[in-house]
Amino acid sequence: MKKYLVLSVFFLILSSAANAHAVQNIRHESGFAALKMDYLKFTDNDLKKFGPEDGPYVGLEAYALMRPHWYVGAEIGYFNRDSCGCVFVYGGDGSPVMCDVDKELTIVPIELNVKYNTGYLTDTASLMIGAGVSYNYAKLEASAIDLNIHKKDWLIGAQISLDVNFEFNRFFLGINGKYQVTEKMQIKDIDTDVKIDNWRVGGQIGMRF
Repeated sequence: MKKYLVLSVFFLILSSAANAHAVQNIRHESGFAALKMDYLKFTDNDLKKFGPEDGPYVGLEAYALMRPHWYVGAEIGYFNRDSCGCVFVYGGDGSPVMCDVDKELTIVPIELNVKYNTGYLTDTASLMIGAGVSYNYAKLEASAIDLNIHKKDWLIGAQISLDVNFEFNRFFLGINGKYQVTEKMQIKDIDTDVKIDNWRVGGQIGMRF
């Protein structure tokens, strides 16, 4: 049910974009592309019990202008972090804490988003608000004595974003923020409450075309 709800919300946003009226304070362009460097922080408590570290995230996005102010496009990103420490282990006989565990978490979000340019705040600065759905590859590994977890999963998610860009001719620099939620993972073929919910904040450099 959650999957259908996320998809329904996205197609509602897309339908609204298709019917948006033109506004005259947007410069003529057909789209833009940008490279993003963000800091990613996890918000799901159950994932934190495994002890994955927050860290750097890199993303590449490209958008096409569909109607004045409205853009449709995609983003693909990459996050990888490994560390050694304690984890919270799910089990039928309780939930013991184990330490000296080698851990690694890899995430590759693949997003389809709609962005709305609210207009130019100044002659060079603009504000964009976005929302969309995503399909996220997640790989969680943890190894120690009597513990060996190696799990890969694809998780449906949804996200909202906010960007402020400062233009220099066709190039721009900006800051961005994003919040993402996903469905739950399976670990050792057992349904869990573990999700890769996160927020990201950072900067981007790009070009309009």
